Amino acid sequence: VTDDDEKLLMFGGNVSAVGGLGNFYNSETWEFDGSDWNQLLVTGPDSRQAPLIWDDANGRALLFGGIGDIGGSDEVITDETWEFATGDSEPVKSINNTFGLG
Repeated sequence: VTDDDEKLLMFGGNVSAVGGLGNFYNSETWEFDGSDWNQLLVTGPDSRQAPLIWDDANGRALLFGGIGDIGGSDEVITDETWEFATGDSEPVKSINNTFGLG
């Protein structure tokens, strides 16, 4: 997603292991300013691959659910919602959702 400062914000994802030893998920958060990548050293969600969107009205990135190594397990689907505002030192877990409600 692109934040209020027009920087690209990325979280997590699926990475292929070297030597064909499988895949793993990461929990890194990165920011790109148009010329340089900078890793944001924050503690947030467990390693996962999940959608990230920008909430213009509140100036926050929102991450919902995902699949990954949640709590050290393999291939777990989660229903957590996290929010992160650039400049914050840590993302905040905002909601635990329940599948099937709505």
